[in-house]
Amino acid sequence: MNIVRNYLIELVAILTRFLPLPVRTKIIRIGNPGPDSPVLLTGNYVLTVERVKRAVQGLDLFLLVANSKGINVWCAATGGHFTNHSVISALKTSGIEKMVKHREVILPQLAATGIEGRIIQEKTGWTVKWGPVDAKFIPQYLQTMEKTTEMRTTSFPISQRLEMATVLWVPLAIITTVVFAILNNSLVLKGLMFSFLLVETIFATFPIYQTFLKPAKKDQRKARRLNLLKLATLVGFFFLYSIGLVLSVKSPQHGAEFLSLEIMGAMIVAITFFDLGGMTPVFKSDINPEREFFIQIDAEKCRGVGYCEVVCPRNCFQVDRGNIATIPRGDQCVQCGACIVQCPFDALFFENRKGEKLFPEVIRRYKLNMMGKRTISAE
Repeated sequence: MNIVRNYLIELVAILTRFLPLPVRTKIIRIGNPGPDSPVLLTGNYVLTVERVKRAVQGLDLFLLVANSKGINVWCAATGGHFTNHSVISALKTSGIEKMVKHREVILPQLAATGIEGRIIQEKTGWTVKWGPVDAKFIPQYLQTMEKTTEMRTTSFPISQRLEMATVLWVPLAIITTVVFAILNNSLVLKGLMFSFLLVETIFATFPIYQTFLKPAKKDQRKARRLNLLKLATLVGFFFLYSIGLVLSVKSPQHGAEFLSLEIMGAMIVAITFFDLGGMTPVFKSDINPEREFFIQIDAEKCRGVGYCEVVCPRNCFQVDRGNIATIPRGDQCVQCGACIVQCPFDALFFENRKGEKLFPEVIRRYKLNMMGKRTISAE
């Protein structure tokens, strides 16, 4: 029954991914934890909680579920919904302090965009450790309390790509159903099947064309993205349009259906590529007004403590402890701001080619809304 329940939760959560799905904040005992057992903390998004529970089966630990307003950890922390207050409240009111002798809590690395480890320690006395980017690495991480490069770097494997494709397909399916129900009822089922296969194919083949999405020089970046869209649209749909014309001559009814599906396909491609980068964990959002800003280091302030390297989800930094940090892979930065938030010396900031800067106080105070603008004031 547990297996069936887990699959149902996964299905419902994926199909409604754009909506908050909260569970009750609480302490979950995994295995048979004692006073020396690890304490993990995560947000109260149902899919996150279930996947963490599944990943740590067979271990003995406490899982503390804090209020992220039913949103996944990365989005909630970056958007100002999973905050210092969320963690402080969970640690102080849950009763966990009476259950363990130590004062060390492991937070998801992706929460570092909105939760400040220093503030948590100042307010509660608990030391924050940043766990891996994916729950599947938790057992390995708990063995050594050290993260490998793989444990702290986000990727976009086929399972995540197909899941994100399904998430995007749900609103497209609703639009498809409404449009074809009005225009031609007989095309509803075909439209749903076609749209599903098209979206899944776009995400499944992501590794083939992802090079075109990588940041380029200022005068080339937009052109490369447009060329990708033109290539996908012109070549693909010219071929399909030709088939549609042939079918229209031989069978007007089938030709009209084919052209209708083709027009719908063009719309889906345009919607998908509108912000494809923002739907991945490995590229910047195309609609974020800050997308032309880049991470910079103030060498006079940097002390080489390495928090930036620990929390960066794209492995941009290299730090030899005690020396100044460097950014050898800065082109991979997705501008999550985690490094800026966690740096105790305010040595990091965003800057664009015009010399405009976004300093740590702005990144910490104002969080990103759904359109990538810093309009949400953190608590």
